[in-house]
Amino acid sequence: MAGARSAKAGNEVWIKTLPADLKTGDKVVLVDVTTKMAMGNDPDEGSAPYSASIKLNDRKDRITEEAVGDTVQWTVTIQGSGDERQYKFKAGDGKFLNVINKDDGLRVGADGVNAFNLVWDPANKRAPFLNAQVNDTLRVMGLYSMFGMMNSWRTKTSIDDQIKGTVMALLRTGYLHPACRQ
Repeated sequence: MAGARSAKAGNEVWIKTLPADLKTGDKVVLVDVTTKMAMGNDPDEGSAPYSASIKLNDRKDRITEEAVGDTVQWTVTIQGSGDERQYKFKAGDGKFLNVINKDDGLRVGADGVNAFNLVWDPANKRAPFLNAQVNDTLRVMGLYSMFGMMNSWRTKTSIDDQIKGTVMALLRTGYLHPACRQ
């Protein structure tokens, strides 16, 4: 894979992590574990981030690919703490993931809000959604799914039918004892 970075040097693997365990500078892959689709970080100018297929283990808590491409890796910046903790995601080219006030308003490098908080869907509590406040409107991020087609990541004003199936996971590089490997 062009631009790939090995995630298996020694005992290093891409593993699911809790958002609260992330630190500034961590590399992450944003994944909808239901569909095994990661968020791409280099979409066409003015387009929403695309979805890219990724291989997960059966428990959906580790990436099983030998190398994870740079085009799905994000560098995290953390601001604040507790309920005020915010996450920023930067692509390798230095452009941030931003939200604008549109239903497909997720962009890389465009003007907009680039600080995300977490929100839980009270209906399923399976995983957090990332959200951002744009002017007076709360925008919730999810993998867009309509008529069984999943083609891009978007923001919506609510966790509606088009994104409610998203089960977000953040996977970062970490180390496992060899006996724990599958």
